[in-house]
Amino acid sequence: MRERVVTGIIGIPLLLVCCYVGSWLLALLCAVLAVLAAYELNELFLRRSFAVSFPLDTLATLLLTWTFGLISGMVWPFAVTTLLTVAAYIFLARYRKGSLTAGLIRACATLYVGVGFGALLALRLGQADWRWILTAFFNVWITDSAAHLAGSRYGRLKLAPLISPNKTWEGAGAGLVCATLICGIYICLALHVPFFTSLALALLFSVAAQLGDLGESALKRWAGVKDSGHILPGHGGVLDRFDSLLISAPLVLWLLSSVSVGNL
Repeated sequence: MRERVVTGIIGIPLLLVCCYVGSWLLALLCAVLAVLAAYELNELFLRRSFAVSFPLDTLATLLLTWTFGLISGMVWPFAVTTLLTVAAYIFLARYRKGSLTAGLIRACATLYVGVGFGALLALRLGQADWRWILTAFFNVWITDSAAHLAGSRYGRLKLAPLISPNKTWEGAGAGLVCATLICGIYICLALHVPFFTSLALALLFSVAAQLGDLGESALKRWAGVKDSGHILPGHGGVLDRFDSLLISAPLVLWLLSSVSVGNL
């Protein structure tokens, strides 16, 4: 617990500064986190005897993160990078006598990381108000904290025992309610979105965050590990800390890109 607190005390202010400054600082942070997450994925797939290549993982993840995040208004650079990524993983799998399915799975895993961190980057660089990227973080933090506290104290009904034995329906419900109310009020007051629309957005973001958490838990269970890595003392790996954001950040970005929030 002490390591967890110390990591949070150091990491959260650093993260907030990078989000506030944006520009090259956030681009660099997202790149570093994406590469670390790619390395952790590499290790998970190695445990299941997949054909892996860390140089390919690194290059593909960086290109996906930056083409999605830095030039989010242009579709073709990201589309080209995606096609090249899929082709490269299929070629690697076939070259190492693997299957087409294995290559596609590896490509999808790299897309998951690249699009997730790219969306986080685009949320800051593509929006005039930096508080939208804070919305993504606040939602995840509130969801996780409320779910952990309520689940550990009142949890009885297992949510997905085959994936994550410690998660409960009581915890998931508490995370959903708290994130919807607190994050909804924040969106309404800080970003001037109508109240009921803010609640609906916060609800969607919280659902996405919990699905991201469950998805990464399923991946770790499949690989037979407790944590995706150990680079963050007390928290595990980068995937362990950013799994919820890798799903919720693209959703936040998609909603902002699809509708005019000010007119909701």
